[in-house]
Amino acid sequence: HSSRMSKLPRSGAIAQADGKEEVFPKFKIDADKNPNRAGVKLIFGEDVEKNTAKIIAGINAGKIKALYLVSSMPNFTPPEELINALKKLEYLVVQDMLPGALTEIAHVVLPGSSFAEKDGVMINGKNRAQVLRRAIDPLGHGHDDLGILQRVLRAAGVSDAKLVSAREVFRRTSEAYPDLAGMTHQTLGEKGTPVGAKPAAACE
Repeated sequence: HSSRMSKLPRSGAIAQADGKEEVFPKFKIDADKNPNRAGVKLIFGEDVEKNTAKIIAGINAGKIKALYLVSSMPNFTPPEELINALKKLEYLVVQDMLPGALTEIAHVVLPGSSFAEKDGVMINGKNRAQVLRRAIDPLGHGHDDLGILQRVLRAAGVSDAKLVSAREVFRRTSEAYPDLAGMTHQTLGEKGTPVGAKPAAACE
């Protein structure tokens, strides 16, 4: 059983279809409407989107019984193939900021946060790592996505799951991935740093 499970992907990503590219005098809105697509591929591998088809196949074959799905794309319409597969799960957790097709079929819904409520780092369309700083605190008694994920880990019994900041998460990530080596929130500065480039030293 364990050998079969080890062949299944542990993560996948679903991409939105390209939209319209819009060019303005000082900026451009890319046709690719998937935020941080480059960052996801850097961390989870180039095949992360292809893995989704394997996850769907694993659900349909009865090999995958539970799934934790994080979504923060309010205009995203899940494909029917995905919805049909998710309905077969014994346990589906959906973390999202708005109700929709995914939350309707979930066994548990966790309140996700919007981009305005998050700290973190994303890699933009020009392959630059940039710091995202929250504009507002999560509304009500909510937590940002990182806080929710860490609380889930702790509740699941992960003994070393400590609540750490997005800054600390990125520091650890930069130690694990050579393309981000030496980068911190501070060295990225206001305009970011090209991924793979050696960041300039920052004054403490």
